[in-house]
Amino acid sequence: MPRLSLFDLHSDTATSLYYGNKGFSRNDLHISLEKIIEYEHYAQIFAIFTKKTLSDEEGYRAFSAVAEFFRGLIDEYADQIVLSKNSTDLSDAWNTSRAAAFLAVEDARILAGRLERLQHLYRCGVRFLTLLWAGETCIGGSWDTASGLTDFGKETVRECFRLGIVPDVSHASVASTDDVIELASSVHRPIIATHSDAFSVYGHGRNLTDRHFEAIKKLGGLVGINLYKHHLSDEAVAPADAETVYKHIEYYMSLGGEDTVCFGCDFDGAEFPDTFKDVSSVLLLSEVLLRHNYPEQLVRKIFYENAVSFMRRTFPAE
Repeated sequence: MPRLSLFDLHSDTATSLYYGNKGFSRNDLHISLEKIIEYEHYAQIFAIFTKKTLSDEEGYRAFSAVAEFFRGLIDEYADQIVLSKNSTDLSDAWNTSRAAAFLAVEDARILAGRLERLQHLYRCGVRFLTLLWAGETCIGGSWDTASGLTDFGKETVRECFRLGIVPDVSHASVASTDDVIELASSVHRPIIATHSDAFSVYGHGRNLTDRHFEAIKKLGGLVGINLYKHHLSDEAVAPADAETVYKHIEYYMSLGGEDTVCFGCDFDGAEFPDTFKDVSSVLLLSEVLLRHNYPEQLVRKIFYENAVSFMRRTFPAE
């Protein structure tokens, strides 16, 4: 099939570049400007992650430092990558043969109970907010708890919808995800799960239940396939490989996910199966999908068209 593009929903690369003091053009991470040239076009949501050792306040300051550092890298390589905030920016980037970088925050506890901080994140270019990561926070309960959103967490989700930030339920508990879906349904706005595999394929607490997938699909959102090997299968029984990834994709397809599924690989934030060395290795999954008789059009939708369509619907312009 013709050369593929990739629009991936989740990486921790910006944070890894900052703390590792690594170069953007060439490095030993999953993502570099050198590695993405395997794709015709490339777009990435770069999540700025808060280390669990940091307090909420320290995390907020760290966000500002990482965001400033990352914007500087993009300015340095402006001929190759563009900081994007909407679908117009995405089109401009791809029409000039440049990658598109979107910003996200992973773990909204850095708001620390101050809703006005969300406006600052938006002004910095953040368009996606992973609400939780682990434990109970000012936002609510993460996947390893039974708690739902706090009152402040619900206010945060409402403010996201008002500002134009898409809430992300990856890492959220079942109860928190239920709360986000209820809030989104009340205003008919989409949500996403940027990096969440199928719970029915492998019952890890971080994976997405059928009913949550169905709700996200109904709202017009996206679900990104995660390559973290411990979310794909029980490594003690059988190591994950490309066929394991296919099982998660195929299960979501059985739920009607043709327009919903894409990739959220968790680059530079997770251990991958040996098959996947870096961002260029995702192309191997196109071969797997074609071998399982997926039509080329569906492969393109999973790799990039579903995410591009979502951006056009959700962020037409500013």
